Amino acid sequence: MEFMESARARVRGRGARIVFPEGNEERALRAARELASSDLARPVLIGGGDEVRSRAAALGIDLAGIEVRDPATDPDRTAFAAAYLEKRRAKGATPELAAARVREPHYFGALAIHLGQAEGMVSGLRSETKPFLPAFEVIGMRPGYRRVSSVFFMVWPDRVLFYADCSVNMQPDTETLAEIGRSTAATARAFGHEPRVAFLSFST
Repeated sequence: MEFMESARARVRGRGARIVFPEGNEERALRAARELASSDLARPVLIGGGDEVRSRAAALGIDLAGIEVRDPATDPDRTAFAAAYLEKRRAKGATPELAAARVREPHYFGALAIHLGQAEGMVSGLRSETKPFLPAFEVIGMRPGYRRVSSVFFMVWPDRVLFYADCSVNMQPDTETLAEIGRSTAATARAFGHEPRVAFLSFST
């Protein structure tokens, strides 16, 4: 089975909730529509409700079956703020800061995952929002890992390669390289591939 179709088959019908913090972006709206129509996920668009719906209507995108959550009016915003405060109190968070963070779509999305209301988040359509910070602050890393790394897939008809780390750790030391190799191998296994790990020179 082709790689992407295999990946789709693994998630189709599971009802995983995926949040899109940039809910009024055209790419997010179109992706949400495709995911919902194909039963690949239950997309959740985050943003001003009227703004998101108006943008979708202007693009001719039907939002039937797609949840829209507005951080400014969401009934869970108080619980989200309490969760953020508990998570970040030791780092100097205050109730006022927690209330402000919840109103930011990326933090709202990360808190939805933290509290079990979503399984994943797709963000970064507007990189100036630094979408990785809420993930680091709220979701954190899997136990047993100390560093975050990125990975992308190169797909050919006869093989798939997982490349890491190409955007996060610029000058990794030995320990970091080992952890990147371990986490990338885990990612490959999650997609049904038994990994063989090789290390390439950064200069190549």
